Amino acid sequence: MIITRKKWIVIILFDLIMFVISFFYPDTMIIVLVMILWSNGLIYTLENLEKRGALFAFLVSFFLILVGREALEVFGLHEVEADFTSELNRQAEWMVLMSLVFLFLGYAITDKRTFRINKKVDYNYNSSEYITIRKVSSILFYLTFAFNIFTEIDIILFVFRHGYITYYTSFVSSVPYVIKKIGDMCVVCFWIFLATMPDKKRVNKLSRFYIIYLLLTLATGKRFPFVAGLLTLFVYYIARNKINNGGKIWVKKRTLILLCIFTPLLVMSLYIIGQIRVGSMMDSIRIDKIISSFLYNQGVSINVIKRAQLYHDRLPDGKFYLFGSTFEAIANNVISRQLGFTQFAGNTVEHALNGVSFQHALSYVTMGNYYLAGHGLGSCYIAEAFHDLGYFGVAAVNFVYGIIFRKLFNFKCHGIWGTTIILSMLYSLLLAPRGSADGFITDIVDLTTWGTILIVWFFSQMLHSRSYYTLDSSSGSGVQ
Repeated sequence: MIITRKKWIVIILFDLIMFVISFFYPDTMIIVLVMILWSNGLIYTLENLEKRGALFAFLVSFFLILVGREALEVFGLHEVEADFTSELNRQAEWMVLMSLVFLFLGYAITDKRTFRINKKVDYNYNSSEYITIRKVSSILFYLTFAFNIFTEIDIILFVFRHGYITYYTSFVSSVPYVIKKIGDMCVVCFWIFLATMPDKKRVNKLSRFYIIYLLLTLATGKRFPFVAGLLTLFVYYIARNKINNGGKIWVKKRTLILLCIFTPLLVMSLYIIGQIRVGSMMDSIRIDKIISSFLYNQGVSINVIKRAQLYHDRLPDGKFYLFGSTFEAIANNVISRQLGFTQFAGNTVEHALNGVSFQHALSYVTMGNYYLAGHGLGSCYIAEAFHDLGYFGVAAVNFVYGIIFRKLFNFKCHGIWGTTIILSMLYSLLLAPRGSADGFITDIVDLTTWGTILIVWFFSQMLHSRSYYTLDSSSGSGVQ
């Protein structure tokens, strides 16, 4: 879309020059290879954003969370805050490099159609089925939006009164459970609406409400869910350039240029929010300093990989964390509670030692009482994969991610319900560098997701049947 194939010769020559230079600075060689591979992958996605938008978004997330901080440290562009041994640094960098290699391998091999997951179907986006589901999902979105905002405001008020850290140890929602669950339906209704491929005017209208919700999440102190939400919208809008676009390009090159121009302003805003969250004062208003500080602060997940190796022997024995988020999601749903499943929540010793959450286990063995006070390290899908299966796990998980990004995110090949699940999966996949490896599976087994789909389907069937009944009655009354 932006980069032409002729430019690859220049790009490859530049790659070779950088690689040769790195030979004279051995400590930089691995991170130089990471930067070369990542940048080439990003350029590859820019050649066809409509097709590769999801991979593009993941690479942006990958850089922000796992590459930027390490690159600043290795090249001496930022003071090192957490000092690890050279061995741990190199091991983490090798894992990041290996992740990119197998991510691209999975994508490329699947792109050659070695095997097929998709089956192209010509969907009629203007059929009565699509129109009915579009109408029902939009109405339910508006109805549940107020409940969703009410839930977010409850969190915001708590954070303003007691602080961001206290939220993880002491927060008890004052919103009734039923109200909260109705609010949780809102985003799922939005995905269903998008999956019906409406016209741009309608998509813009609902997207504004969704962005309001994302902005409110910033007020709770969380920044990356906001970024992941915007990236998910970006991928969708780019894909609509070639899907039921009404004969128009949804995202033009001019729009992409404007996005690039405004990105530094977004970075500055997110950095300021991060400073406010921890009660710190800004030490500089220079744009280059703010961007480097933002990249450095966002990239803490590379240290999760390092600490996972450093404290490996102190982590609970016999735990398999790769599917921990899925297991906990199932164990914590309303059905499992009624069946008496053991449940864990919050920053507690029991959750850290007896649960199957990698982020809670690692945070506890690393931070001790500091973890119990509400702090945490987060997780990283690479660290979880390596803990459970070593380098094979890192290769396998990223290879599967590559397949997913190539085969699942062609919205032309999926109907309404499949696209709904895929959009929710994308949001979780973008969080994987800072979250769990199986976060996208959690969305598939989530009862709220399926409950919302069932409700939309039920009311759509009712309206669909009623419209046909009315049509048949009208036709019958005209027969003499």
